[in-house]
Amino acid sequence: MTEYEIKLLGEQVALKNIFRNFMKTPSVRDRHYSFNTYYLDYADVFYFSGYSLRHRVGAQEIGKAAGTELKALKGEIDGVSARLEEGVRGDCILKNVFNLMSGEKYPKDAPQVAPESLKIEFATAVRRLERRATVSLNGQDYIIEAALDDISYLRNEGATGDGLLDCVLMPVKTEHELEFELKGDVDPSILPYFFDWVRTNCISDTPIELTTRSKALRARAFC
Repeated sequence: MTEYEIKLLGEQVALKNIFRNFMKTPSVRDRHYSFNTYYLDYADVFYFSGYSLRHRVGAQEIGKAAGTELKALKGEIDGVSARLEEGVRGDCILKNVFNLMSGEKYPKDAPQVAPESLKIEFATAVRRLERRATVSLNGQDYIIEAALDDISYLRNEGATGDGLLDCVLMPVKTEHELEFELKGDVDPSILPYFFDWVRTNCISDTPIELTTRSKALRARAFC
């Protein structure tokens, strides 16, 4: 499937103000949670193929299961991040990778590697405030999910044992990000209305950076 997001970077105060503007729309759901995401690769084959392979741990307090995902590094339509994403649920990273690569939806141009050859390239630790709201776009109702994130980027300083997670992950950079994601089955023709709604109702004149660069690409600059 394709994930459609508007991604904003900036000072925490500015992003909080934008999120408060979104809070004027009646909420469908609000929740807070934290999670770690491990970005995996083998000799940069995923990176050079245009993908990231990541495992996101679950969030027990909200009953969110762990899972492993393949995600395109790039993709954009009219200023909206539009990237392919396929994943499987489960706690075991290596089993998930095997199931993902053997699945029918796994892209033909994505790498096939032995799961046990993978290593953690870097990781992120995120504290998230998440809200969903129903908005009208071009006369139809859609669910928009806003995620206000404090992100810590963690560099792999080296292996300390035989296990995949046996390594030192050292914090090297903090960023603040706000993502607006259009949920459900989305026709790309609605994306300009999505962008205009967020720009008009939430961003207004707040000084921020609009980006379509993924966390995976940004992390590489720091890690």
